[in-house]
Amino acid sequence: MFGKFKFINPEIAPNFEIDDAWLALKILLGFEKNYNEYTDKVRFWFQKHLHLANHNQVYLTDSGRTALYLLLKSLDLPEDTEVLVQGFSCIVVLNSVWQSGYTPIVCDIEPETFNFDLQKIERKITTKTKVWIVQHTFGIMLDMHQVQAICRRYNLILIEDCAQALGASFQGRPAGTFGHASIFSFGRDKVVSSVIGGVAVVNREDTKWQLRLTKIYEQLPNLSKHKIVSSLIFTIFAGWFLPLYHLGIGKLGLLFLKLVNLLPPVYSEEESVGTSKFFGAKYSTSLAPLLWQQLNKLDKFLQHRQQIAQIYSQQLGLAFYPEAVYLRFPLNLEKFNLKNPGLVYDQILLNCRKQGIFLGVWYQNLFATNRKIDWSRLNLNLVDLSVVTRLTKKRVLNLPTHIRVSVSDALRIVKIVRATLKAYENTDTN
Repeated sequence: MFGKFKFINPEIAPNFEIDDAWLALKILLGFEKNYNEYTDKVRFWFQKHLHLANHNQVYLTDSGRTALYLLLKSLDLPEDTEVLVQGFSCIVVLNSVWQSGYTPIVCDIEPETFNFDLQKIERKITTKTKVWIVQHTFGIMLDMHQVQAICRRYNLILIEDCAQALGASFQGRPAGTFGHASIFSFGRDKVVSSVIGGVAVVNREDTKWQLRLTKIYEQLPNLSKHKIVSSLIFTIFAGWFLPLYHLGIGKLGLLFLKLVNLLPPVYSEEESVGTSKFFGAKYSTSLAPLLWQQLNKLDKFLQHRQQIAQIYSQQLGLAFYPEAVYLRFPLNLEKFNLKNPGLVYDQILLNCRKQGIFLGVWYQNLFATNRKIDWSRLNLNLVDLSVVTRLTKKRVLNLPTHIRVSVSDALRIVKIVRATLKAYENTDTN
């Protein structure tokens, strides 16, 4: 559309199109009604998608991390409970565990799916281990039959973190249907988006668990009006003005939204450094029409992401998983003959940005935080994490796959990546 000056960014509301902007404007002006009807439609959609017995097993929240907190807190486990999490993740996962009163146990990953190394996981399990949170990173799923077998062996509660994996599957079975419970996210850069939002799902009817969960859920505050309004304004901006970033209009718009505090932050300063303080809220029914419209685009989004991911896979010689969602396509620089991957990482980012292409950087630092954190202060045991330690030192870039990325865009990105890789292959850059 705009040649080499087309703005591409996987983080700033990449899903929103013109129809989403119009819908957000209608909601903002009060022309869209029946919010509760749309909320019910969303819950029934998840009931059908996850093969649930009842839509009352679905709890809508303001974020995936709030959904995770609800599930963990409602388990009502002993205070010394340990929860398995992977190190190649975001700090808000740790926060949800701390907020629930439990202890996160950080585990290593394997570098193909960027998920738990199932050969190492059992050494982290103790008599205090009660819960395992399996994150489907980038929308790529593990062998969930192996995961379920380990859970049965140690009597673990399995929670699937599907924040990046709505629509993914393993052997034809949807992500979110393997565990005792699951969470999804509708954040501004997720598979579908209403700028903010999430859902907690109990996968089987469990009266006692649901009663506890409902009690905690009802105690959550309502989402603030400011967050609702800023989300709608951001959707309007993303649908109409962000595509004009290359003309300066989109860039000025982003700066203006920040200046007037209308750019919804992904999470707060406190959350970014690790905290046991809880910040969550219920989902707003005002955003439900937008979420419903996005859910109706899911098949289109998934087909597009797979098409773009397959181009990256074929052109760069990297693995392709047919059942993955590919919220972003992971580019592991360790797969190439590089003396200094960190330097090449920075150079690829720079070369792409010169052409208006912003790549994702999940997870260039431990737990995706740029803050200097004294992990010992948080009583976090970070041993036996050899792969996580390597890959969180500028090794994995995320190539965009969203609906705004055309086939020609993907080929252009590949061209930049390959040219940069070629310039540094077999070169001593130390």
